[in-house]
Amino acid sequence: MDRKSRKLPLGGAGASSSGAGVQTIAPAGSFDLSALSDAIWHLCCSIRLALILILLIAVAAFVGTLLLQAPGGLSAQDHAVWLDQARLKYGAWTNLLNALQFFEVFSSVWFRGLLVLLMINVTACTVNRWPAMWISISRPRVRTGDGFFRQSATGTCIDASGLSMSEAAESLRSLLAGRRFRVLTERTERAVHLYADRNRYGKLGTFLNHASLLLLMAGVIIGSVFGFRNTEFVIPEGSVRDVGFGTNLSVKCESFIDEYYPDGPPKDYRSDLVIYENGAEVKRQTVRVNEPLDYKGVRFHQAFFGPAAIIEAKDEAGQRLFHDGVALAYESAQRPVGSFVIPERGLMVVVVGPMSGRQDSLVGPGEVRLEVYQELTQTRVASDNLSLRESKTLAGLSFTFERERQFTGLQVVRDPGVTLIWIASALMVIGLIMVFYFPHRRLWARCQPGADGQTEIWMAAITRRDLPFAREFQFLTNEVRERLGIGRRVPDV
Repeated sequence: MDRKSRKLPLGGAGASSSGAGVQTIAPAGSFDLSALSDAIWHLCCSIRLALILILLIAVAAFVGTLLLQAPGGLSAQDHAVWLDQARLKYGAWTNLLNALQFFEVFSSVWFRGLLVLLMINVTACTVNRWPAMWISISRPRVRTGDGFFRQSATGTCIDASGLSMSEAAESLRSLLAGRRFRVLTERTERAVHLYADRNRYGKLGTFLNHASLLLLMAGVIIGSVFGFRNTEFVIPEGSVRDVGFGTNLSVKCESFIDEYYPDGPPKDYRSDLVIYENGAEVKRQTVRVNEPLDYKGVRFHQAFFGPAAIIEAKDEAGQRLFHDGVALAYESAQRPVGSFVIPERGLMVVVVGPMSGRQDSLVGPGEVRLEVYQELTQTRVASDNLSLRESKTLAGLSFTFERERQFTGLQVVRDPGVTLIWIASALMVIGLIMVFYFPHRRLWARCQPGADGQTEIWMAAITRRDLPFAREFQFLTNEVRERLGIGRRVPDV
């Protein structure tokens, strides 16, 4: 049989009874799982995919910055009130933007999905690059061809007449080691090859940066899924509000004080807060800007303040249905607005305060306006103005405006991913320092007989985008000549 033919044995002595050695060919149209997994892997390692994901995340962040974002932790009723306020600005687009979760971009399902996809992409790229990167660090290529020395912009040939290859190589190795280079040598019959590098572990800084990105995104996802952020948590003076989110915490604002300098700028504003857990007091503290209260990972930051009204509502029998402070934390037609619900009657009461710093024809100084709505249909059933300590009957209920107070506005945050974010920040800084302050610098050298039989040293380095190393390499080649006591210099190649 012709030696070039490769026919598959179908039987006889060359074939086993089990069919070993017989190649099986997948039938046409069969599913190739290996090809599919390779395609998925190459997609996950794609730099183009990474750029697309980063662009989409940047666009999403821009949208989240451009559009108003709903505070976290709003009840369905409060969210509906917030949407009504947003509708004044975005009009007919409000419902569409809300359906697309554009009012809660950073906690939306699709934004978390983009982060997860980017995490998968970064992980795949890192795993894909690691073997080659580690080989270049631990087992670099020592020998290189003539083309590298002759075509390199730094290629230099030094005449080492009078020295053997071994003597020239040892002198060069000693010089490079004294310059804190790691030097590897490899001998062949015709030459001694040297490889030298410095800061080889600086290349790992890119992996620290990748790890920091993964931890950063993981921290953001963990914080958005298992944490919460309520940027509009308001408590009138003397009132108690539940934090919610399964914390079993409630907060009382005992007092709020705002102070100003004689010429008008704010001097200080602070809230005296009491924290209750399951109804029992567990902590109290005066909270200022940049002086938050922290309890079991839940932080209370002083954010803003405004007017509040103490309202009492009674039914026909004189039974009290509501008695609390109402924070006028929203704004409608340049007036401060707040609301509360009387669930026994299915009513929502909107409290409107007077305009600040200007004459108001609807609500006078020292007054509030009550507007009573059916909670389900949002139909207004009654409205009237109340002066201080005045009582009026609206929708069959007696309402009293007892006094004016202030409310404190807090930002309440629990972020279990913040530790990961701090670790990620530290890794990012360390990685950048390793990459930019400890760049991996490499050079190759070869000691070999020249055309006249005398030893010559070829040297070249990778100095692309590394001007300091290019200068150092020139100094290094001059130092080699001085060290070897070479009088005649072969022109640089």
